[in-house]
Amino acid sequence: MRFGPRADGELPKINARLRSGPPPQSTVTISQSAVSERPLRTAITTAEMKNHLLSLTLATALISAGGAHAQFVLTEGSNPFEPSFRGDANTTYFGWTDGTFDGTPDNELVDDPAVTLGTAIPGISLTQVGTNDILASSNNIYSPGFATLNLVIPTAGTVGSGFTTIIIQGRATSGGMPGLTTAPVFGSINGVAPEFISGGNSAGKTQWWAKYELPGNAATYAVTLDLPGSGNLAPVSIASFTVETLWSADGYADDFLIAAVPEPGTYAVGAILVLCAAMARRRRVAR
Repeated sequence: MRFGPRADGELPKINARLRSGPPPQSTVTISQSAVSERPLRTAITTAEMKNHLLSLTLATALISAGGAHAQFVLTEGSNPFEPSFRGDANTTYFGWTDGTFDGTPDNELVDDPAVTLGTAIPGISLTQVGTNDILASSNNIYSPGFATLNLVIPTAGTVGSGFTTIIIQGRATSGGMPGLTTAPVFGSINGVAPEFISGGNSAGKTQWWAKYELPGNAATYAVTLDLPGSGNLAPVSIASFTVETLWSADGYADDFLIAAVPEPGTYAVGAILVLCAAMARRRRVAR
């Protein structure tokens, strides 16, 4: 069955034939293979049509949500993703690339290394707690034992009003062993825990995403990242690290990450969840 424009009257005829089923055996003589093939072809066509409609439903839900949004798939990227709001008004963006985590001077400590991604906004700070060496020879972060990082994030909003979105992403130097921790554990910000996703990316390396939705706005926010690489846990490594913020008077950024492309049958559920989230957000804004 094809999709697209149909001649007038064609669709009702097709629907009538589908409802009536195959012609009686006594009326038309056809081969047994054709009889057995007919129900299978109908099932496949119905599934194709269902997937098409479900995809359309998801797209419609995303459009109706309004505002800036982007969906990212972890297994389809090899580095931190670019949020839909990067470069817009009331945003900040900064981070560090591979081999740039040693501070100044070069002392094998993470003590405010110079920003190498985005803009070096006043107030940015990335430091470690204690003096244990958690830098590899490559100057990437590598912690075989427990360690803590303190991150200070400046924003570009109107303090005390609106809605603040913070997205922190990172990538490891390699992939992790199944069942073992290879990503930081993020603390809460003003009592708000992040939406957190971690897993293997398209290059087989561990990548992670932490998104905070914070009511109001502060000039800076502070968050801790624990690196629980001790005991039977795998070491935590960080080779790329990005931080992005958005302030809006209307609501939070709708950007989100999924671990992998869902099966077609789950599109409708995803569409409903996206639409419900957008409606709930609008109600919060209206209040």
